[in-house]
Amino acid sequence: MAAAIVMGATSPAALALPMAVYLCGLGLAMPQSMAGALTPFPERAGAASSLLGFLQQATASAIGIVVGQMLGASALPLAAVIAAMGVLALALALYKRAIGPV
Repeated sequence: MAAAIVMGATSPAALALPMAVYLCGLGLAMPQSMAGALTPFPERAGAASSLLGFLQQATASAIGIVVGQMLGASALPLAAVIAAMGVLALALALYKRAIGPV
């Protein structure tokens, strides 16, 4: 999405299609990651799931406010933040894989 914006693509599909692919991947990975994280704690899985959902929504709200203030004539701030969050998620996953099980 960021590359399309930098190259000057202005159609709605230039934003919607990359975002749809990103969200498909998120929809496939998020439930498994939450289930994997909660497996060692079955007696507290409900509370932990609720806390994780709350933190996810609170973080998204805070980032949404910041991105909304940065938007102007370009969607580049939106695409840049989405790309940065994807890279951060990848970095955290690779870090977790490198340190092994806790």
